Amino acid sequence: MVPGAASPFEAQTGVILGFSRQRGGEGHTGFSHNRRIALSREARALARRASCYCDLYWDEGLDLECQSKLAHASGSGYLSDADRATALELMGISVLPVTYAQLTTEERVVALSRAVAEKRGVAWQPPTARERELGSGLRSEVLRDWSTLLDV
Repeated sequence: MVPGAASPFEAQTGVILGFSRQRGGEGHTGFSHNRRIALSREARALARRASCYCDLYWDEGLDLECQSKLAHASGSGYLSDADRATALELMGISVLPVTYAQLTTEERVVALSRAVAEKRGVAWQPPTARERELGSGLRSEVLRDWSTLLDV
């Protein structure tokens, strides 16, 4: 686990993408949760703020943004996200949104993993049959209703 996730969805995304393939994840290590990025003068003009926080950030210049109904459903939230993404893109940081649904099936996780690798400029290999099996198990554990974990 990488410390600093601001929501359960960010933590879930970090586990699925960040755990090694031997543990059922996608092996995209080296990210930080909620990295503060100081915006350039031009980027500040676009975003109307001095800095922003990236949900999952890799030093290769990738911000993976966890999209949830709670934080992004309003019209003003969507417009603020667009301003922020454009500001980061201006600074050379790729912004890739991710939804909960993209983490729920093998096919979608594989596609997301490949997109992350491409944006980071790192090599990507398709998972083996054993890695797919491990991924299925990890997703079933990580994406379950966390409120039931305290039920004994």
